[in-house]
Amino acid sequence: ILAFLINFFFNICFGFSAFVFKNLWGSNLLKNSLVAFLSGSLVPLTFFPKIIAELLSFLPFSSLIYTPVMVIIEKYSMSQMIQALSLQLFWLFIMIALSQLIWKCVQNYITIQGG
Repeated sequence: ILAFLINFFFNICFGFSAFVFKNLWGSNLLKNSLVAFLSGSLVPLTFFPKIIAELLSFLPFSSLIYTPVMVIIEKYSMSQMIQALSLQLFWLFIMIALSQLIWKCVQNYITIQGG
């Protein structure tokens, strides 16, 4: 559930770019590519060099795919699971705050047609 909510608010943050840009193709491609590569979806994070894997594990992308998979296949100990869930909660709060901040910034770009 946490991964879904993080992904939801991450998509909201990118979706708000629709108020600024007329064409979202490029930003959507960038978002999907970043998420697929950095989340462990294309290449598991354990295949990266240790230092890069540790860095990527602290980013919100690993909370989307890699962490839930590791929890489901029981590769995490209880302490690792608690740490991973804490990190997911941290990123969830960051994404909620970021989406609210971006919403306040893009409200100036809203153009409503009609009555």
